[in-house]
Amino acid sequence: MQRRDRIAFLVFSSWITIGLYLDGWAHNNDKPETFFTPWHGLLYSGFAVSVAWSVLERFRRPPGLGNYEGDRWLAVGGAMFALGGIGDFLWHSLFGIEVGIEGLLSPTHLLLMMGGLLAATSPLRAHQAGATARTVAWVNGASITIAAAVVAFFLQFLNAFLVDAETLATADSVGDEGQVVQSFAIAGVLITVTFLTGMALLLRRYAPARGVVAASFTVLALGAVGMHSFENVALVLAALAGGLAIDALTARDADVRLVLGAGAGTLTAAWCAIAAATIGMAWPAELPAGTTLFAMLAGVGLGQIATSFELQRAPESPEPVAPEPVAPAATGDRYLASTAT
Repeated sequence: MQRRDRIAFLVFSSWITIGLYLDGWAHNNDKPETFFTPWHGLLYSGFAVSVAWSVLERFRRPPGLGNYEGDRWLAVGGAMFALGGIGDFLWHSLFGIEVGIEGLLSPTHLLLMMGGLLAATSPLRAHQAGATARTVAWVNGASITIAAAVVAFFLQFLNAFLVDAETLATADSVGDEGQVVQSFAIAGVLITVTFLTGMALLLRRYAPARGVVAASFTVLALGAVGMHSFENVALVLAALAGGLAIDALTARDADVRLVLGAGAGTLTAAWCAIAAATIGMAWPAELPAGTTLFAMLAGVGLGQIATSFELQRAPESPEPVAPEPVAPAATGDRYLASTAT
């Protein structure tokens, strides 16, 4: 895959993902619930353009320039997305438009998710197939961020940036109802922080550039609160703080366990403080303190896994080396050299 193709697929993936998030915003703000909407048009038009580009590139590719290994997965992703789109239309026609969490777990929507993931990660697969790390670091970072945004969309029901005031106002940790509400919220915080920390591990490996983790965390948080008209926009600062902590420690070449543990702890502590200051939090002190410590341990655990399986940083792909010129044979050896060939 040429550099032009990698950038093109980033544009198409961003196009599709923006349509996806606009669709989420429309559902959350009670916009008309039909299949034929502007946001669906944006979503599917991005896919149509990416298919058209792929077909055009097939004809423009010079003879003998084979396909890289990831192309077959891109084709699989395109087929999944097409099936998901057709199935989504049929599903809505037969059963109506999903409302609430069932829309995130609809089989046709999950097919669209898998197809989108394979398309968004095609630049990353191209890098693994032999592109140089220097020329595609920012492309890798964008690819990972877009893929994470697609997954995060379908995990909205456990997204810490979408917490509501009623959940944080639940002070009772003894009654069954209060425990359920608080447990669900804490699970959302831990899953969100662990998800972002795992993404940071991928960014460290495939996109080792300054500020990339902070930028990616901020984009994902903004996307989440944007679907709810930016009601909890202040919580985006927690994502930024966690990303900056990881970037700063990475720049100092700190141990990956320290990097991820400190990043997860910073993000969670900042989330708790900002939520308390801007939304209001009636939780007992043990809950935010324990959640922060739990998140730090999860980050350290991910760092240990990375250390054990050597996933901290990807070795830079070697630059192509030109063959050394062969010195002409000496006069007395010309006959031997010619007969040897």
